[in-house]
Amino acid sequence: MYSTDDTRDLFQAAIGSLRALYRPGPAYAKAGVVLSQFVERGAITGDLFAPKPRSNIEPLMGLIDAINAKHGRGAVRFGRENAGGSWTMRQELLSPAYTTSWQGLPKARCF
Repeated sequence: MYSTDDTRDLFQAAIGSLRALYRPGPAYAKAGVVLSQFVERGAITGDLFAPKPRSNIEPLMGLIDAINAKHGRGAVRFGRENAGGSWTMRQELLSPAYTTSWQGLPKARCF
C-alpha cells in the first residue's frame, strides 16, 4: 500500500477490509474508523513493491473539493457514498407497473 489522498483509493481499501472481515450469520452494528498520523504529501518513503499509485489525481480531487465548497458539502460525491438524510426519489410521475408487478394492475369493480 502507499500513502494517498485519493478518495477512490480510500473507498477501495475500506470495502476490501469489509469484505475480508464480513461473515454471514451474526448481526452487525455500525462502527466508526479513526484516521490518524496524517502527513504532508511526499513525506513518506514509498514501498518499492507496492502497486503504482494513480497519477494526476490532484485536478480531479481539487475539482470535487471546489464544487463542494461552492455548492455545499455533498453536492458531488462518489456513487458508493450513501446520500443519507431524508432524500427520496421523486415519484409523482411514476409509470404504472402493469407488466412487472401484480400490485400495479388496475382493479375493476362491478356495480
